[in-house]
Amino acid sequence: MNKCLSWVSEMGTKHNLTFSSQEILKDSILCLDGIRRQLLILKNFEEVIYFSELIDLREIKSCSLKKQYGSTYGAAFQSRKPEDSYLETIYLNFEFASNREPIDVKFFNHIENHPGEMAALEQRARDWEILLSKMMQTSLEKTA
Repeated sequence: MNKCLSWVSEMGTKHNLTFSSQEILKDSILCLDGIRRQLLILKNFEEVIYFSELIDLREIKSCSLKKQYGSTYGAAFQSRKPEDSYLETIYLNFEFASNREPIDVKFFNHIENHPGEMAALEQRARDWEILLSKMMQTSLEKTA
């Protein structure tokens, strides 16, 4: 984790960013420079950075909280009843105005996180969704 945080600091310095909000998750770090409207996303795997992206909020078409459910019966018996499914993943999904591929940032995963963390992580994801959506709206109003 120290390598990742050091890398975040280096990126901030390199791009003249001051991060006003940060979120450190199991395998990702989100950093927001609210003044410059830049979002840094870092995904790591065992101390090795395998994905990083610096995004201008004006490039984002939508930021939304998504949930992925699994079935207690497995793939062969996909159940349609809510009581037979469980929450597998909570993530933020970033869609772009261009043809750029969407980016997902995982907040909760039923394998990596304890079930007791689910509500708090969902709230943190929702807080980021609200914050970024408001900032994106402000960016749109300024360009209009």
